Amino acid sequence: MDQDRAAGRGPGALALRDRALSESAIQLRESIYGNLPYTRIMKQGAPSTARLEARLPHDIHALLKRAAQIQGRTLTDFVVSAARDAASRTIEEAEILRLSIEDQRRLAKAILNPPAPVRALKNAFQRRRALFGGE
Repeated sequence: MDQDRAAGRGPGALALRDRALSESAIQLRESIYGNLPYTRIMKQGAPSTARLEARLPHDIHALLKRAAQIQGRTLTDFVVSAARDAASRTIEEAEILRLSIEDQRRLAKAILNPPAPVRALKNAFQRRRALFGGE
């Protein structure tokens, strides 16, 4: 059986030969065209991707391409990274509350020395206790 496989005969030999041929084809393609994205078959379980297309003025495209070359990255990698950074900054700016020094002092004072509850707050807590029980 091992002799058959070594000689290129038998059921497993065909699969081995096909795998070797496909690897040879990939190596030949890479030697001609370079290592292009998506030329190799993705393994199952690889992270899924989504497609984004954009029409750009030629000067913007050239600018992005030049910046990507300076960093030694592909245009796609450069654009995705820049977009991710911009999106993170935008979300951070929308979600983080920035207070002036005076506002920080007022907030700290209110937390450390809260004012006495007003009548409406006391009534709200009584209604809550009546509905849900508890303290």
